Formats: sequence, C-alpha cells, structure tokens
Amino acid sequence: MTKSQNQMWGGRFAAGQDAIMEAINASIGFDQRMAAQDIQGSRAHAAMLGAAGIISNSDSEAIREGLLTVLSEIDSGDFPFRVDLEDIHMNVEQRLKEVIGEPAGRLHTGRSRNDQVATDFRLWVRDQTDGAIAGIEALMKAFLQQARAGADWVMPGFTHLQTAQPVTWGHHMMAYVEMLARDKSRFEDARRRMNESPLGAAALAGTSFPIDRDMTAAALGFDRPAANSLDAVQIAISRWNISAARASAPCTSVVCRRAGNLVVRAISLCNPLGSVFNRLVDHAAEEKSRCCGIDPGEDRPDLWRQCGFDDGDERLAADLFQGHARGQRAGL
Repeated sequence: MTKSQNQMWGGRFAAGQDAIMEAINASIGFDQRMAAQDIQGSRAHAAMLGAAGIISNSDSEAIREGLLTVLSEIDSGDFPFRVDLEDIHMNVEQRLKEVIGEPAGRLHTGRSRNDQVATDFRLWVRDQTDGAIAGIEALMKAFLQQARAGADWVMPGFTHLQTAQPVTWGHHMMAYVEMLARDKSRFEDARRRMNESPLGAAALAGTSFPIDRDMTAAALGFDRPAANSLDAVQIAISRWNISAARASAPCTSVVCRRAGNLVVRAISLCNPLGSVFNRLVDHAAEEKSRCCGIDPGEDRPDLWRQCGFDDGDERLAADLFQGHARGQRAGL
C-alpha cells in the first residue's frame, strides 16, 4: 500500500495505513458539521499570528482569505470531503494548501491539533446551546400567548390522574413556562461554564511563540482564555460538554410531559375510557383509603400510592393501564 497524503502522523512508517484502520480513524463523516467552527477558529488564529508579528501580514491575510474560499465551497456543497484525510481539520488544511499554496503551512504556528480540536468542539457546542436557548424562548412565548388567551378559561385541574380543583387554562399554560424557564437557565449556566478559550494551550503546556490568547479569545466571543492549559485540552473537555448534554434531558421531558398530560386528560374526561381507567384504579387495591389530601374529591388507594403515583406519573399509569388491558384480553 502506498503512503497516504495525510501524514499528520506515522511519518516513520514505510507504508500507509491499512484500509480497515483508515476507516476506523476517519471521523469526517460526522465532524464535518464543525467546518464553520474550524474555519472560524483558524481565521482568528491567523489574524493573531499576523498582529503579533509571528508570521507576515501578507501570509496572515492569504490564509484568512483562503479559508473563506474553502468555507464557501463547503456551504455550496462543492467541497470534496476525503476519508483518507480523516477529519474536518485535515480536509480544510489540505484544501487551503491547494488554494493558496505554501503560506498554508504556517497556519499551525503556535497551535497544536489538541487546542484546535478543543476550540472547534467548544465553539460548536456553544452554537448548539445558543440554538437550544433560542428554541426554548420561542416555545415559552407560545405558551405565554396561550396563557394570555385563556387567562379566564376554566378547566378541571388534575391530581393523581383524577379531576380535582378547577383552574384556568392560563394557569395551566404558565406551569410549562416555569418548567421551560428552568431548562433555559440550565443551558445558560452550561454556556457560561464552557465559554473559555482553549486556544493557545497547544498540545498541553502552551507554546514558546509570543501568542496573544486574549486577542483570539475576544475574536471568537469567549469571555476569557482558559486559565490552565492542561485543563483546557485534557480535563475540561469531558466536563462542560456533559453539562450541556445534561441540560438537554429535562428539556425534552417537558414536551413529553405535555403530550402525556393530553392523553391522560382525554382518558379521564371521556366517559367510556375514563370509566375503564377508574375501574383499573379500583382493581389495583382491595379497598380504597379515605381522603388524605386537600381535595375532597381526591381518591388515593394505598397500593396506587405505593406504586409511585403520588406525583401524577402519567407514564407509569399508561404502562399499568396497558398491562391490565392485555390481562383482560388473555382472560386473566
């Protein structure tokens, strides 16, 4: 096998990597979505190198303009992504070399693959977080509009899957606004935690070039450079992205909860299905406990409560309902 052109590593080997290993190493199939962030980070780095006198201003300008050409090719769908170049970083750099020639090789001055990847990923997750925050805000506005429209529309409230005290549609809608506000704050907190620039940390211990980390951090919209180089490229990358992922989980549950509530309320309010559901509750306990809540109409069987339905767990209720229905069909 002939040697591959992407000698980012393995220069001492006489032959190129095996095709199986090439397929395992290639990440271009999914990290190409970070193309805009990779080019954004590289343009900021090139501008800093020129301003600091580390490379000439003409080389800095050529690199930055060449990267814009590469980005336009990617945006138009004309960019030929190559698996043999493994990832988006090598694909962009190889194309930049084809576009502007020899100055492209100076782009990595004072920068390692480690801080480049850490910066790209942080920029991408930050953009996704901003998109999530914008989406939550739009959904909150929709619930607020519903709340205003139905501020005086009376509807039954539900507790333990049963009709209870009357509330208004507006009050019901505002409950989801409160849930979403908490979800938004989680994303905002995750964004604050991640908004430090790893650029300049290099492989793990910085660089001897007189780089200006404050300049690149400001150009990329970060609050500040990361304080510790090891943390920036080795430790923090496995922390802040988890924080962003954790912020997503409760947010999705709000939408699921809304859909589940609609189903449970439909079952409870429709006579035939509602009576079947109530019989299931009766069947779940040998006898019902006396009222133990503020609502005089509240009916809470002990076994029902022990099964975990204190908080109106619609999913558990649906599972129990389906299990009961299957048992009835089987003659159990």
